[in-house]
Amino acid sequence: MRKVEQGLWSLRWIMLLTVFSVMAGALLLVGFVIYDFVHLAQVAFSEGIGLNARTELLMILIEIIDQALMAGVMLMFGFGIYEIFISKMNVEGGSSQRPKLLVIESIDQLKGKLGAMVIMVRPQNSRHFLVSKKLPFSFRW
Repeated sequence: MRKVEQGLWSLRWIMLLTVFSVMAGALLLVGFVIYDFVHLAQVAFSEGIGLNARTELLMILIEIIDQALMAGVMLMFGFGIYEIFISKMNVEGGSSQRPKLLVIESIDQLKGKLGAMVIMVRPQNSRHFLVSKKLPFSFRW
């Protein structure tokens, strides 16, 4: 029975595939943020700040914020899965080095923190929708 339990316990390492996949996705999103920021600068310098360019600049800014928030969600999820299933992270300098956002003790705590991040992402999607509809009135936020 002991060997079965040890075998089952060692299966937790399969979650490393999930952690690496999520971290790779977060890095990809960070790459998109950098690419979109360069695109934003190109649009701002080539087209100026006219009415047509303003809408495009707002769309790019919303995309940048949305992608950065999603990268944060993915990093938080990856750290949480690692700490819950595999091992607590030993960061040099102890817990003072780690932000409280990344300290995850249970699945419920991970769900709560991810829920808070999703609540931050949702308004971004609404702004993206409103700006893309090109409504006749102006928004100031």
